[in-house]
Amino acid sequence: MSAPPPSSRFPDPPRPLAPVPQRPANVAPPAKARAHPWRAALLIILLLALAVAAFQGVRRMERFSAEDVQKRLARASLSIEFASRPTHLLDGEIIQSLLKETEIFAHETVPAKNAGVQPITNYARLLDPLVEKDVAPRPGVSPSQLETPYVLRELKEHYREHTADRNNAWIDSIDDIRRVYDPKNNVQHIVISAQFRHPAAFVLQGTSYYLVDPHGIRLPGEYSEADHKVMSSYLVISNLGESVPPPGEAIHTPEAQTALRLVKLLATQPYASQIAAINMANYDGHLNPMEPHIVLDTIFHTQVLWGRLPEKDDYYEITPPAKLKALALLFTRYNRIDANQPYVDIHLDEVRIPAATQR
Repeated sequence: MSAPPPSSRFPDPPRPLAPVPQRPANVAPPAKARAHPWRAALLIILLLALAVAAFQGVRRMERFSAEDVQKRLARASLSIEFASRPTHLLDGEIIQSLLKETEIFAHETVPAKNAGVQPITNYARLLDPLVEKDVAPRPGVSPSQLETPYVLRELKEHYREHTADRNNAWIDSIDDIRRVYDPKNNVQHIVISAQFRHPAAFVLQGTSYYLVDPHGIRLPGEYSEADHKVMSSYLVISNLGESVPPPGEAIHTPEAQTALRLVKLLATQPYASQIAAINMANYDGHLNPMEPHIVLDTIFHTQVLWGRLPEKDDYYEITPPAKLKALALLFTRYNRIDANQPYVDIHLDEVRIPAATQR
């Protein structure tokens, strides 16, 4: 018998799958698949213990580090210095005097935070910034301010409050005071960044000379005629008619401010050394309104009649640049700004020179 054609042959029926055994609902899972809550709790406790140990270790390191720093600073020396060199006019003695003001401040004390504790010296506060936490709170000063180097602010304020004392008026302003610790030599440097005043002229009163800056602020010191000769590059202002103020204070009178404006015009001229003084005796016509208000006394004991120094064009006097031009012409022609005469008058349109006389 022949086999049936392939197309008519059906595949064998599939075999039934074996049934998957179902676990009863009330039967517990095997031990390996069972959750362990106590392990998670143990892990959390272990992590907390490690965190606490690490924190305590850091705190212990910080404490040992702070103690080590304090021990080193207790043996350190304190150095006071300026960040930049002061004006050339200040000799070593004056500079040391300016730095000594910090020493005076360092010997002062402040109350301690805890009752019964000795007051804390500013020296200790300057030497060790950690001492600041032991200082008693002060009215108007927040705790956050005390966390910063507040003692450096107080030192800056100390200089400002004692401007008139000793040589402090040479300091115009203090920009910054900072600590710079040198671990190699165990030295705590207090570095003061300051701006210094520069002299503009002498003010003559009686037989004494006083230096002032371009703003009329009196600088420390009282100078003699001999001192003035040594520093003859500074022009002299005479007959201001007002007492010289203490160092650090300004002469605010109109004649002083006008004289200083004239100093600025004349100081750089090639003939400035021939001017003995800017005489302000007749300023604003105090003595005689018909005479020139400002006179230049010369080193030849003669005079140059300057006149006014107006802020704007005067109604009849020539301008300050025109007067400077007249002085330059006299100096070029005669090698002297007085034309070798008892006086010359330059405050009008034409320079007036008295009839030539033998001198």
